[in-house]
Amino acid sequence: DKDGGKKLPATVTFNGGVYKTAKTEKSAIEIGGTTGYPIVHGGSFSKIDENILEDGFTVVQGSDGLYQIKAEIVAKAGETTYATLADAIANANGETIVLQANVVESIVIPADANITLDLNGHTLTNTEKQDTITNYGILTITGDGMADNVSHQKAVVRNQAGGAVTISGGKFTRSQENGKKGDS
Repeated sequence: DKDGGKKLPATVTFNGGVYKTAKTEKSAIEIGGTTGYPIVHGGSFSKIDENILEDGFTVVQGSDGLYQIKAEIVAKAGETTYATLADAIANANGETIVLQANVVESIVIPADANITLDLNGHTLTNTEKQDTITNYGILTITGDGMADNVSHQKAVVRNQAGGAVTISGGKFTRSQENGKKGDS
Protein backbone atom coordinates (compact mmCIF):
# COMPACT_ATOMS: atom_id res chain seq x y z
CA ASP A 1 0.00 0.00 0.00
CA LYS A 2 1.89 3.01 -1.26
CA ASP A 3 -1.27 5.08 -1.70
CA GLY A 4 -1.68 5.90 1.99
CA GLY A 5 -4.05 2.99 2.62
CA LYS A 6 -6.71 4.34 0.26
CA LYS A 7 -6.45 1.34 -2.12
CA LEU A 8 -7.10 3.51 -5.13
CA PRO A 9 -7.69 1.69 -8.44
CA ALA A 10 -4.73 1.69 -10.80
CA THR A 11 -4.89 2.08 -14.55
CA VAL A 12 -2.59 0.01 -16.75
CA THR A 13 -2.32 0.39 -20.52
CA PHE A 14 -1.44 -2.72 -22.55
CA ASN A 15 0.03 -1.93 -25.99
CA GLY A 16 1.75 -5.27 -26.60
CA GLY A 17 3.42 -8.19 -24.91
CA VAL A 18 2.34 -11.68 -23.90
CA TYR A 19 0.22 -12.28 -20.79
CA LYS A 20 -0.56 -15.79 -19.58
CA THR A 21 -2.26 -17.26 -16.54
CA ALA A 22 -1.85 -20.80 -15.22
CA LYS A 23 -5.59 -21.01 -14.57
CA THR A 24 -7.16 -21.61 -18.00
CA GLU A 25 -10.63 -20.52 -16.88
CA LYS A 26 -9.40 -17.17 -15.57
CA SER A 27 -8.69 -14.05 -17.63
CA ALA A 28 -5.07 -12.92 -17.77
CA ILE A 29 -6.27 -9.48 -16.58
CA GLU A 30 -8.53 -8.81 -13.60
CA ILE A 31 -10.76 -5.76 -13.78
CA GLY A 32 -12.80 -3.61 -11.45
CA GLY A 33 -12.75 -3.10 -7.71
CA THR A 34 -9.32 -2.22 -6.41
CA THR A 35 -7.62 -3.42 -9.60
CA GLY A 36 -8.95 -0.59 -11.76
CA TYR A 37 -9.84 -0.82 -15.42
CA PRO A 38 -7.12 -1.59 -17.95
CA ILE A 39 -6.76 0.06 -21.32
CA VAL A 40 -6.01 -2.71 -23.82
CA HIS A 41 -4.70 -1.65 -27.25
CA GLY A 42 -2.59 -4.70 -28.03
CA GLY A 43 -0.94 -7.83 -26.76
CA SER A 44 -1.51 -11.58 -26.67
CA PHE A 45 -3.41 -13.21 -23.82
CA SER A 46 -4.04 -16.79 -22.71
CA LYS A 47 -7.61 -15.67 -21.98
CA ILE A 48 -9.24 -12.24 -21.98
CA ASP A 49 -12.65 -10.82 -21.18
CA GLU A 50 -13.75 -9.08 -24.40
CA ASN A 51 -15.90 -6.68 -22.36
CA ILE A 52 -12.80 -4.74 -21.33
CA LEU A 53 -11.93 -3.76 -24.90
CA GLU A 54 -12.51 -0.20 -26.04
CA ASP A 55 -14.46 0.51 -29.21
CA GLY A 56 -12.34 -0.10 -32.29
CA PHE A 57 -10.57 -3.20 -30.96
CA THR A 58 -11.34 -6.88 -31.38
CA VAL A 59 -9.98 -10.26 -30.25
CA VAL A 60 -8.59 -12.81 -32.71
CA GLN A 61 -7.29 -16.23 -31.67
CA GLY A 62 -3.84 -16.84 -33.14
CA SER A 63 -2.37 -20.12 -34.36
CA ASP A 64 -0.45 -20.30 -31.06
CA GLY A 65 -3.75 -20.47 -29.14
CA LEU A 66 -3.29 -17.00 -27.65
CA TYR A 67 -5.93 -14.31 -28.05
CA GLN A 68 -4.52 -11.27 -29.83
CA ILE A 69 -5.94 -7.78 -29.51
CA LYS A 70 -6.24 -6.09 -32.90
CA ALA A 71 -7.34 -2.62 -33.89
CA GLU A 72 -10.27 -2.63 -36.30
CA ILE A 73 -8.95 0.60 -37.81
CA VAL A 74 -5.17 0.88 -38.19
CA ALA A 75 -4.86 3.71 -40.71
CA LYS A 76 -6.73 6.69 -42.08
CA ALA A 77 -6.24 8.68 -45.30
CA GLY A 78 -8.46 11.73 -45.49
CA GLU A 79 -11.84 10.60 -44.11
CA THR A 80 -11.39 6.96 -45.19
CA THR A 81 -10.36 4.38 -42.60
CA TYR A 82 -8.55 1.10 -43.28
CA ALA A 83 -8.21 -2.21 -41.45
CA THR A 84 -4.73 -2.77 -42.91
CA LEU A 85 -1.89 -0.48 -43.85
CA ALA A 86 -1.59 -2.30 -47.20
CA ASP A 87 -5.19 -1.31 -48.05
CA ALA A 88 -4.43 2.30 -47.13
CA ILE A 89 -1.33 2.30 -49.38
CA ALA A 90 -3.31 0.82 -52.28
CA ASN A 91 -6.11 3.40 -51.98
CA ALA A 92 -4.65 6.59 -50.47
CA ASN A 93 -4.66 8.51 -53.77
CA GLY A 94 -2.02 11.00 -52.67
CA GLU A 95 -3.47 11.64 -49.20
CA THR A 96 -1.28 11.29 -46.12
CA ILE A 97 -1.73 7.92 -44.41
CA VAL A 98 -2.01 8.41 -40.65
CA LEU A 99 -1.56 5.44 -38.32
CA GLN A 100 -4.46 5.08 -35.87
CA ALA A 101 -3.04 2.18 -33.84
CA ASN A 102 0.07 0.08 -33.36
CA VAL A 103 0.41 -2.20 -36.38
CA VAL A 104 2.15 -5.53 -36.98
CA GLU A 105 2.43 -5.61 -40.77
CA SER A 106 5.18 -5.53 -43.38
CA ILE A 107 4.40 -3.07 -46.16
CA VAL A 108 5.52 -2.52 -49.75
CA ILE A 109 5.36 0.87 -51.43
CA PRO A 110 4.88 0.25 -55.20
CA ALA A 111 7.07 1.96 -57.82
CA ASP A 112 4.21 4.17 -59.03
CA ALA A 113 3.23 5.37 -55.53
CA ASN A 114 3.95 8.66 -53.78
CA ILE A 115 3.13 7.99 -50.11
CA THR A 116 3.40 10.08 -46.95
CA LEU A 117 3.16 7.93 -43.81
CA ASP A 118 2.51 9.72 -40.51
CA LEU A 119 3.42 7.41 -37.60
CA ASN A 120 1.16 9.53 -35.36
CA GLY A 121 2.67 8.28 -32.07
CA HIS A 122 2.18 4.60 -32.96
CA THR A 123 4.51 1.70 -33.76
CA LEU A 124 4.77 -0.18 -37.05
CA THR A 125 6.38 -3.60 -36.51
CA ASN A 126 7.23 -6.11 -39.24
CA THR A 127 5.66 -9.51 -39.72
CA GLU A 128 8.02 -12.40 -39.02
CA LYS A 129 11.06 -12.78 -41.33
CA GLN A 130 10.14 -9.70 -43.42
CA ASP A 131 11.48 -6.18 -43.81
CA THR A 132 9.19 -3.67 -42.12
CA ILE A 133 8.96 -1.26 -45.07
CA THR A 134 10.10 -2.08 -48.61
CA ASN A 135 10.05 0.97 -50.85
CA TYR A 136 10.06 1.06 -54.65
CA GLY A 137 8.27 4.43 -54.96
CA ILE A 138 8.46 7.80 -53.25
CA LEU A 139 7.99 7.57 -49.48
CA THR A 140 8.01 10.28 -46.82
CA ILE A 141 7.81 9.21 -43.16
CA THR A 142 6.68 11.82 -40.63
CA GLY A 143 5.36 12.15 -37.09
CA ASP A 144 6.30 10.82 -33.70
CA GLY A 145 6.19 7.07 -33.36
CA MET A 146 8.38 4.14 -34.23
CA ALA A 147 9.11 1.69 -37.02
CA ASP A 148 10.61 -1.53 -35.66
CA ASN A 149 11.93 -4.77 -37.10
CA VAL A 150 12.00 -7.82 -34.83
CA SER A 151 13.54 -10.32 -37.30
CA HIS A 152 17.25 -11.06 -37.57
CA GLN A 153 18.95 -9.67 -40.69
CA LYS A 154 15.88 -7.76 -41.88
CA ALA A 155 15.60 -4.01 -42.41
CA VAL A 156 13.29 -1.44 -40.90
CA VAL A 157 13.32 0.47 -44.22
CA ARG A 158 14.66 -1.20 -47.37
CA ASN A 159 14.84 1.29 -50.24
CA GLN A 160 14.99 -0.52 -53.58
CA ALA A 161 16.50 0.74 -56.85
CA GLY A 162 14.42 3.65 -58.14
CA GLY A 163 12.89 4.35 -54.73
CA ALA A 164 13.29 7.54 -52.71
CA VAL A 165 12.75 7.84 -48.94
CA THR A 166 12.58 11.02 -46.89
CA ILE A 167 12.52 10.56 -43.12
CA SER A 168 11.22 13.63 -41.30
CA GLY A 169 10.18 12.02 -38.03
CA GLY A 170 9.93 8.86 -36.00
CA LYS A 171 12.32 6.46 -34.36
CA PHE A 172 13.70 3.47 -36.29
CA THR A 173 14.97 0.40 -34.49
CA ARG A 174 15.72 -3.29 -34.82
CA SER A 175 14.74 -4.09 -31.26
CA GLN A 176 15.37 -7.85 -31.34
CA GLU A 177 18.56 -7.95 -33.41
CA ASN A 178 21.00 -10.28 -31.71
CA GLY A 179 23.90 -10.36 -34.19
CA LYS A 180 23.78 -14.17 -34.42
CA LYS A 181 23.09 -16.45 -37.37
CA GLY A 182 19.52 -17.70 -37.73
CA ASP A 183 16.24 -16.07 -36.77
CA SER A 184 15.78 -14.45 -33.40
